[in-house]
Amino acid sequence: MIFLFLIYGLYRNIKVFWEGMSRMSKKKKNIRRKKSNNLLKGMAAA
Repeated sequence: MIFLFLIYGLYRNIKVFWEGMSRMSKKKKNIRRKKSNNLLKGMAAA
C-alpha cells in the first residue's frame, strides 16, 4: 500500500515537472519569435 502511494507521488511530481518544462520551452520559443520579428521589421525599415 505504501509502495503504491510512493509510485503515485513520484508520477505526480514528474508530470508537474514535465508540464513546467514544456511551458518554459514554449515561452522561450515565443521570445525567440518576437526577437526575429523585430529583426525583420528593422531590416525592412532599413
